[in-house]
Amino acid sequence: MATLLRLIGSLPLLVLHALGSMLGRLAYALHAPTRERQDRNLAQATPFLGQKVPSAQIARETGKQMLEMLWIWRNHFPTKIAPKVHMDALSREIVEKPGATIFLTPHLGPFEVTGQMIGAIRPFTVMYRKPRKPWLDTVMLAGRNKGGTMCVPADTSGVRAMFKALKRGEAIGILPDQTPAAGEGAWVPLFGKPAYTMTLIASLALKTDARLVMCIGKRLPKARGFVVRAYELPALPAATADDPNGPTAMLNAHVQMAIAHTPAQYMWSYNRYKQPGGAPPPPDAM
Repeated sequence: MATLLRLIGSLPLLVLHALGSMLGRLAYALHAPTRERQDRNLAQATPFLGQKVPSAQIARETGKQMLEMLWIWRNHFPTKIAPKVHMDALSREIVEKPGATIFLTPHLGPFEVTGQMIGAIRPFTVMYRKPRKPWLDTVMLAGRNKGGTMCVPADTSGVRAMFKALKRGEAIGILPDQTPAAGEGAWVPLFGKPAYTMTLIASLALKTDARLVMCIGKRLPKARGFVVRAYELPALPAATADDPNGPTAMLNAHVQMAIAHTPAQYMWSYNRYKQPGGAPPPPDAM
């Protein structure tokens, strides 16, 4: 299976986007749980987006995202991917700025490209959740551990590695919209609904005085490339007894704004509002 994924990743990006678009529409039509979750999450967010996004368009972009990953993992960034990345001068300056930096990249657009781009510029430690299939883990690590990027597991050892990287003045990367395990998050609003959200980002930022940078990408039509934009977020407020989850809620507000930038390319089928086993129920269920 790993060999098959590598072969698929060797296809031209234009072909993969065309195939992904068809597969995304097929999955949306035939797989009821995916369709229902996507439509439910999108309906929840639509009042906050300022626009209505067609479900069919989201399904196509989600399919492109899936096959696009294989192309990104398969290819060398400086020679094959970098020529397709378009980034303005200010964004590049923000990415290249030295010092401890926490890059936040939601499941939005070509998020694998942003990780590879940062790792090609500076040492970059990224937390990832190990897949259940060992062969997929092998392919994923081989594809991501390139340039200055090093993947660490989403566990205590990974948190220690990220903390040490920040203390060395390096950069780390986290998917801020990934649902954490029980005991590692708090219920804070996302598009007006409680979402169990990791508290790790706020903890690391407040303990290390690291900069927080949102780094998001947009997939261009006809495989013409990717537009990447980076912008620095304001410092988080300290947690208080009256509002212990204030910093995490502010982070979710920034994630919400980032998604609204290119809503058609967000992974709306991701089960963002799930309750992890052992986690407390959301406030509206108490």
